[in-house]
Formats: sequence, structure tokens, C-alpha cells
Amino acid sequence: MALKIGKTTTIFGILTVVILSGTLGYLIWRVNQPEPLASTDSEAASGLCADADYVVAVDKVVCGDGCFKGSPVSLCPPKQTFSITVPKAGKYNVKGVVGRGHCDANGKNCQCQDNEEFYIVLAGKKGLVAKDDHKGTSGCGVTTIVQELGKFTLEAKSYTVQMLSAAPKCANKGDYPANSVNLNKICLYAEPVCGDGTVNGTESCDPQATPTGCNAGYKCLDDCTCAAVAEGELDLSKKVAESCKDDGSAELTYTITVANYGGGVGYISSMTDKLDDKVVSLGLTPMNISEGGIYSSGSINWGFADTGSNVINGGETKTFTYKISLNKSQYGTYSNTVTLKYSDIEGGAIKEKTADATIKVDCVEDVVPQTGIFDNTLGRIAVGVVLLIIGTVVYTIPNRVLLLCSRENTYKYRGRFEKRVANR
Repeated sequence: MALKIGKTTTIFGILTVVILSGTLGYLIWRVNQPEPLASTDSEAASGLCADADYVVAVDKVVCGDGCFKGSPVSLCPPKQTFSITVPKAGKYNVKGVVGRGHCDANGKNCQCQDNEEFYIVLAGKKGLVAKDDHKGTSGCGVTTIVQELGKFTLEAKSYTVQMLSAAPKCANKGDYPANSVNLNKICLYAEPVCGDGTVNGTESCDPQATPTGCNAGYKCLDDCTCAAVAEGELDLSKKVAESCKDDGSAELTYTITVANYGGGVGYISSMTDKLDDKVVSLGLTPMNISEGGIYSSGSINWGFADTGSNVINGGETKTFTYKISLNKSQYGTYSNTVTLKYSDIEGGAIKEKTADATIKVDCVEDVVPQTGIFDNTLGRIAVGVVLLIIGTVVYTIPNRVLLLCSRENTYKYRGRFEKRVANR
């Protein structure tokens, strides 16, 4: 029995393909759009908050509870919410561009309103109350100023911010003063953080910056201060980085750095990196060991006897690396310690320093990218309509196909009956 596709079924099929293709194309386009940097707009380049690291347009108004003269109260509620996106984790001094005072369209009939105060709640923390800037009962024209809203430690993600009126509740609805205040925009000023890779604020240096900011003969400490280094004194540090592969395996890259921040000469005697006991028990073997390193019984040993490579001049740095490959069943926490033996005088007394490195290997998959489609009412309605159309099409096509099949059988049996009657 041949299946006959009617005109209606063909149209529905084409419509389905067009809708699905369009929806898929939009999703792909939306996912690949670059994330906005905290809703930064052209306002950040001029006017108030021009020197902020990130600026977010808000334009929300709150009034004291029961103080709004008019209906509905939703036009000026005691609490508003909005979202901001923080592109970079860190500590921020948050300020607000605040509009106060109220005049008519001609700039006349200005109202004096005391208690125009509010605060925000961000990352679960209540900020500072932005106090009313009006003084006395005169000069109550519209003013726009920058006010402190508090200091917050934020992650690189989106936050829902609450803006709440701090004005006292009005005894009767519509009482004046209305205590209304407008938050035009939020301004985020990054606070200096030691170790962020930038020398700023009161920092003398930053250990993650290149250069660190210290003069020759000084080392940048973890508290971002420079400390004098003795002649020939060597510094030891170690880092480990995880790299995830498509086949589910992981590769750990270890980097050991020996630096001479002083002005004299340092002499390396030996360096030994004792690996985690799991490396031995799981039968793992380090790879791509830097020249001179030899692996044996769970340790990598570098020898420097009379080769010239044991000398580190003032301001010089030597780097040693190796890698370890793991499959998924070998994931877990790995810790190891490297020990450096050296002297600050050739043939002098041996000194010793150690450095540790710990990493939790899990290769967590990236979070599914957010499309942003459901972030507003229009997006929700559009997606709902598309899904409804798709559902209707999917439901209708099989019914029409069955109907065609039914008609086909009816026509076939009717034809046989008519032939038999004719033969008689």
C-alpha cells in the first residue's frame, strides 16, 4: 500500500521544518552572543560614575511604605528588584547615581521630601543606607548625586539586587512627603586585592604580576610588600594545572620555579620532587620531565653536579616541568612536595627549602550556556507560542497520515467491489 501525502500534510511538514530550523538557529545565535559586561552602556563614558569599572543602568524608584499619593502603589513600591552581571570576581565598592527632589515638567513647583533614603541587598548582604541629601526646606530642586551603597565581595556571575526604602512608613496612604527616590544606575569600583595580578592601591607589589613591582634585590611577599633578599638566597615555588581531554582523561602539568631575587649568586646542590603515594600505587609515570630530571620510586631527582646549570645569578630564574596523565577512574586529590638544597656561597653550607602543590582532579564539565530566552516576559511568551505550534503540528500530522491511509483502504475495497459487480 503506497502512502499518499496530501497537500495539507505537505504544508504542515514544511511549516514544521521552518519553525524547528528557525528556533534552532535562534538558540545557536543566542548562545554564541558575547555576555554583556555588567550592562555597561555609553553612560559609563561620561557624566557621573565615568571612572567606574562597571556601570549598570537601573532606573528604579522606591517610596516609603504607604507614602505614594496615587494609584496603584505598584508605581512606587517600597521595594524593587533588578539584575546585574559581574564580569570579574573581586571586592567592589558599590555606589549609586541617585536622583532626588521632585519638580514638574517646567522645573517648577518643587517639593521638599525628607527621608528620601534607601539601601540595597546584594549577595545576601545589606548595604549602607543612602541618606537624604536635602538640607532644610529650601533648595529642593531635582538633584542627581553619587552615593555610597556599600562594599561587597562578588563572584563573576549574575545577581538579583533588592532596592528597599529606608523611609518611615506613612500613617495614611498618600501622605506627603512621599519619600521617593530614584536609583538611576549602579557603579562598581573594583577594590585592590593582593594577588590579582595588578599592582594598585596601597600595594608595593603583586606576586602574580609581571614584573612584580619590586626592585632588584627584593622579593614580593604574599601580602604584596617587597622584602630584601640576601645575596645568593634562592626562592622556590611550585604550581600545578589541570587540562581535561575529550576522551575523559586529564593531564596535570607541574611547574617548579627557582628564582634568585638578590644580587649575588646562588648554587643549587639538588632538587627532589616526591610525588603523591597514589602515583606509585596506580602505576602512573611522569612524562616530559625537564632536562636533567630522573624519575625513580615515586620521586623525580634533578642533579646539578659541576655542570654550570647549578648556578643562578642575581635576577635569574630557572623553571622545571613535568606532566602526569590520568584516566577518569584515577581522578582524585593529588599532593606532592619538592625540596631544594642550595648554598649562597660556592661550596658553602647547604640550605633547604620546600614547596607544596595540591590539586583536586575532577574535570567538571562546563555549565550549559545560558540562552537568556527566559529572562523576560516577551521571551517566555515567544517560546511558549513556538512550542504550542510545534506540538499542534506534531499532533496533527500523524492524524492526517492515518486519515489518508484510511481513505486509501476505503478506495481500494470500493474499487474491488465495483469490479465484481461489473463482471456479473
